[in-house]
Amino acid sequence: MNGWAVPFVTGHKYKVHWGTGIPMEEMKISISENWELTDKPVEFVFNHTQERAAINVTYEGTLIANESIPTDKALYSSGQNKHRYSDKELDLVVMGTNHTANNIYKETLIKLEAIMPVVTEVVVINDDEADYRMWSNASNWPNGQLPQAGDNVEIPSGWKMILDIEETPVFTMLSINGKLYFSD
Repeated sequence: MNGWAVPFVTGHKYKVHWGTGIPMEEMKISISENWELTDKPVEFVFNHTQERAAINVTYEGTLIANESIPTDKALYSSGQNKHRYSDKELDLVVMGTNHTANNIYKETLIKLEAIMPVVTEVVVINDDEADYRMWSNASNWPNGQLPQAGDNVEIPSGWKMILDIEETPVFTMLSINGKLYFSD
């Protein structure tokens, strides 16, 4: 099984977008040993491009109902989720108020299982551009200007963008629907 560790600041919402959607049939989320009882919940939004018959979310072995995220963040519990089928996105709460010092060190706290529909035909489409775009070239951006601090920035599907600047401004949001490469 392949895995990776990614640090996140508690109390925030993160959109984790894979160009081809959730690239697995199962994903396990474990919490760092640095977690503290006073930490705030983290909310993730995952996309998926393939049709999913369902995405089952379990927390410590218990299936959590879809549409279970409350509007009041003070009531967030780990595993609460909302699968928005029409948008092909899954909202997921991690490290909610139901975490305790007793359950934090378990290997797997939250498990996502994507139930795939029966596929009768597979069509592979590659809509990537032939050439790469350089981030530093203003003509590569729709408005002819480099993205600025506070902007919502999108790398559209099909784009192959190379981030070739020393330091990026702090954006409100960076959505990567195409491909983003980092220059050495």
